[in-house]
Amino acid sequence: MPCGVANKEGRPCQKNTGFNELRLLAEEMAHSGNAAQEKIKKEVLPQLRQETEKLREKLRELGREEEIKPLAVEFEKIQKI
Repeated sequence: MPCGVANKEGRPCQKNTGFNELRLLAEEMAHSGNAAQEKIKKEVLPQLRQETEKLREKLRELGREEEIKPLAVEFEKIQKI
């Protein structure tokens, strides 16, 4: 979602869109039904995990691994829902 565009709750997105998208996904999962949560866990989370690991490796190569921590924290929250 490009910055300056409101999400479905009417809140504008912020610059750190990866972090915000994960946070919004966690919020939506918490309010969704069991079927939706299971579908997200089985289809979306594995893809997110792969992409997060790719990003972690790239950042590690660049000496910037600390930048992945906020995303990793949000990802862990999502997995616990």
